[in-house]
Amino acid sequence: MRRSDGSETAFATLAAAAPTLEPVVTLALPAREIMVERLNLPTRDAAELEGMTRLQLEKTLPFPAEEITCGHSLVREAGENDSILLAAAVHDPAIDALCAPLSEAGRLPKVVSLYASHVAAASPPGTVLTLYREQEQLMLI
Repeated sequence: MRRSDGSETAFATLAAAAPTLEPVVTLALPAREIMVERLNLPTRDAAELEGMTRLQLEKTLPFPAEEITCGHSLVREAGENDSILLAAAVHDPAIDALCAPLSEAGRLPKVVSLYASHVAAASPPGTVLTLYREQEQLMLI
């Protein structure tokens, strides 16, 4: 685990690490907790994209709509009025369980991202396939 001063410390569990963390925590979620989908939506309006993204994700998720948190990133505008997005959703109870040690230590994350995004950003330019270990499983992005 990397601390804000740049030093690294190994902990056996998140519960052991949580009390030692800085007040501002950034959490990189494991891929198994996230559903990612590419969407092509017929609008460029930001407010409409938010609602349409949620509606599209709700259609495909095996969870009730009130139990998900979702967001999107614009990949590119397509055509005259279309947008291509990368949408992500997470089941809130799974994240609550994952973050329980942080919550108990009063260190709730201020920023949440995908661990796979960190791996991709650290990969050399031109890399089209990356294999990495995440929570004792091999992941492919």
